[in-house]
Amino acid sequence: KYKSLFLFILMLFFNYIWYPLFFGGGMFFIALIDILVMIILSLAIRKLFGKIYFTAKLIMTVYIIWLIYAALLNFAVVLLNWLQLRRRTYKNFILLLNFVKISGIIWYMGNVLYVIRAMFAPSGFYGDRRADIKS
Repeated sequence: KYKSLFLFILMLFFNYIWYPLFFGGGMFFIALIDILVMIILSLAIRKLFGKIYFTAKLIMTVYIIWLIYAALLNFAVVLLNWLQLRRRTYKNFILLLNFVKISGIIWYMGNVLYVIRAMFAPSGFYGDRRADIKS
């Protein structure tokens, strides 16, 4: 119980310091490392929360997908800065922009499929354990 709470607070701390690193300090590579640590912590929290309540596991799954998407965008910024420092051609820049655009389309399609699946799921399918509790 306390291990999952400690990991959750630790993840909140890393989440809190990501914004000043990325937006305030412009330390994009350190922010990328920070977001990768957040993904690892979120996976551990998802596993621990899943033992307690299934809905929390699903919510953490959506959050992990969002973190992966944010990490892809952060990686794109790191790569763009590296390309700018290396003075690569304009063609590489366009290829990277297409990568970011494709990752956004994949993220959108995943959300649409999740909503469609949730619309046709039977009642109580997504972890409603209130029926399991005996009064």
